[in-house]
Amino acid sequence: AQLPSHGVVVSIRDVPTLPDSSSVRVTGSVSEFLPSEQRLLLSRQDHMCMIDTSLIPPCAFRPGMLVQVIGDIKYVQDQPLLLARVLREVTGMDLDLYERAIAMRTSFLATQR
Repeated sequence: AQLPSHGVVVSIRDVPTLPDSSSVRVTGSVSEFLPSEQRLLLSRQDHMCMIDTSLIPPCAFRPGMLVQVIGDIKYVQDQPLLLARVLREVTGMDLDLYERAIAMRTSFLATQR
């Protein structure tokens, strides 16, 4: 059996540019939690991404909570929806430093091709 992908690290702003079924890892703040719909709205700066939490055990998501999600993108009515496979709280992470490290990693990997 093949293991699911670890998720390519991307920013929330990049999610709408990716193809259906892409496996991604995003980090952002909980803006809104809709437990009856099993949906979570994740944001970073002015960008937002809707997360489907139906595969995740129930959790009390709080606005402002910083979370990291690994999942697969599927498009519903031309809008990206991230179907979460893994979700963890990362409150306390220095998100600006994390994003700078990702940018440096991306730049380095581009030179290795």
